Amino acid sequence: MVTKESDLKVLTTKKSELKALVTKESDLKALTTKESDLKALVKESFKKALVKRSLLVLALALVLGGCGYFPKLTIIKDPLTTQEHYDLGVTYEASGQMDLAEREYRASLPLALGYLALGNLFFNLSQDSTLPPKEVKAHRTKAAVFYRQALVLGPAPAAANNLAWLYLEEGRLLKTAENLALRAIVEGVTANLDPQTIATFKDTLYKIRSAQLALTKNEPTP
Repeated sequence: MVTKESDLKVLTTKKSELKALVTKESDLKALTTKESDLKALVKESFKKALVKRSLLVLALALVLGGCGYFPKLTIIKDPLTTQEHYDLGVTYEASGQMDLAEREYRASLPLALGYLALGNLFFNLSQDSTLPPKEVKAHRTKAAVFYRQALVLGPAPAAANNLAWLYLEEGRLLKTAENLALRAIVEGVTANLDPQTIATFKDTLYKIRSAQLALTKNEPTP
């Protein structure tokens, strides 16, 4: 529990009240030398109180359990909706707080946008050239998993395009990448996405086919 400044003021409103509790002025100074010491003392008291209360609840549960009776537990629901968790994740990611963004995106699941956002987050993290290859591969693996999950849920043109691009960068599964790019274009047109986005999907398809053609040319002739 975080101690509020108002709580500390209540504890230290009058110096005369402290003097009434402490007989010697030296003792009073020892207790009030620094405000940080008082805060630490109050926090420690709260911690001890919480531990004691937890032990009391546990003991009560054991006693009631022996009597064959358990009290009804009240489960507090998450006050945020999946969309609100997603929106909060976007805010954290924009501010560079990737750990918090990941937490909120995961809390937004099974929202389709949440899977797409997690895929994009890990894909973007994999672009960090300072990371060791093992960590880059781990990020890419996670990105692919989340993109595929988004595709399972229904039309997801952005996820299809981004997964296709991931395969293109890795230079593997180019036929699968081509099919994903085609899917992105079809779903994007069906969803009436803006022309610039459709053009991006088409550019992905073009680059994939160019890579396939380059591989075909480099194949040894029999």
